[in-house]
Amino acid sequence: MKFATLASCFERLEATSSRNDMTTLLARLLAGASSDEIGTVCYFTLGDMGPGFSAAIPGIGDRTAAAAIALAAGVEPAAVEAAVRELGDYGDVAASLAVG
Repeated sequence: MKFATLASCFERLEATSSRNDMTTLLARLLAGASSDEIGTVCYFTLGDMGPGFSAAIPGIGDRTAAAAIALAAGVEPAAVEAAVRELGDYGDVAASLAVG
C-alpha cells in the first residue's frame, strides 16, 4: 500500500464526524492492505508506530478500530474485541482474521 493511500484515508477521516462513515473508510483501508501491511496500518490508524510508541491521531479510538476490523473481516465487533482481549494487539487480531 502506498503511504499516499493511507494519508488520503486519514484526510477523509478528519473531514467526517460520522462514526459509521469512519468505520466504512477504515474497513476499506484495511481491506486494501496486504497481510504484510495490516499490522502497520492498524498501528498507524490507532496513532502508534508499533507496540509501545504513541502519537495520537484524534478521533480514532479502540471501538472504531475494532468496528472497522470487524467490517473488513466480515465478523461481529464483539469477536474482534474478544480477540483483542486474548491477543492484546489490534494488528495481530487483524492478521488472524485475515483482513486484507
